[in-house]
Amino acid sequence: MNKWLDASKGDGRYGYPETLTEDKIVDFYEGVGYTPIPVTDETKRTVKKHLNPCFSFVNKKQENMIHCVLQMRRIETIHDGSRWMDVKRYGIEITHNRDGMDPIVLTKDDPRRAFQLPQDVIEAGLEANPR
Repeated sequence: MNKWLDASKGDGRYGYPETLTEDKIVDFYEGVGYTPIPVTDETKRTVKKHLNPCFSFVNKKQENMIHCVLQMRRIETIHDGSRWMDVKRYGIEITHNRDGMDPIVLTKDDPRRAFQLPQDVIEAGLEANPR
């Protein structure tokens, strides 16, 4: 994580710490609340999301470390679609707010998370993923 930080902090104007330690990471993420689902107030969005992976965390420190790595990946892969795999892997629930409309919530068990099979595979007889 410190190698990523060294490569990403640039000229220091973004407020990154000089180095990361377990204590700095744990203290930061313990002080951040989870983003509510659904998000009805944009000021309540945070970098910390409820994680619903298919495995259990050993302790809160491990969860906080994963939050840190996920935030680094989010910064590193912005706009290239790679975040979707983290969203699926960790069961992160997403709220998409639309002006004047109810928010769209993608829950951890939503069938829309599954990639749809290619049309030629479906035509060959394999059942399509539910939507």
